Amino acid sequence: MNDHNDVSPMTMKGEVVTVVRLPIVEIAGFVAEQNNISVPLARYKLEGDLLVLSFAHSAADVEGPGSDPVAIPAPDESNPSGLGPLRPRVRSMRRSSKRKKRHRMKTRGWEVVGMIKNSYDQSARVYRPFVDALSQKGLTMTQKRSIVAKILRSNGNRPTDSSVEYYLMNTVEFLDQATKKGETSDGG
Repeated sequence: MNDHNDVSPMTMKGEVVTVVRLPIVEIAGFVAEQNNISVPLARYKLEGDLLVLSFAHSAADVEGPGSDPVAIPAPDESNPSGLGPLRPRVRSMRRSSKRKKRHRMKTRGWEVVGMIKNSYDQSARVYRPFVDALSQKGLTMTQKRSIVAKILRSNGNRPTDSSVEYYLMNTVEFLDQATKKGETSDGG
């Protein structure tokens, strides 16, 4: 076994943990041999749970044959367990926290029948296709939801359940308000 390799069993809170320490150069040599790579190791880094080895001729190779293209940190003698940070160059796998894009429903070509203040005190437009489809008598709420989703999809949208619910409730409220106005004007 190479004197840089270290296999040592350790005990941690009732567990037996086997720690294996291998020099990067040894791993790179094995990978280069298995893949017929004749150029030296230029860089290495960890990306998530992957070890990325880059083989290339570097400027150091051109300057002199004895120069080592990779600066490998020496083993840490102060930490015999080897359970320290093994992160020469770590690229974070997290995505940047940029604001999510708002997906608006496409309503182009639909006639606006009216504007209402819905039960959430939001101003909302009510569109002709929904009014025409939902003013049929005897529809259950499940059928109405299905109709609204189908109308949204027919215009190239991919509606979420909340979008379907939004257009459904606004149209139903509009139709209820129109019915109440019709009753009061007929009665007076």
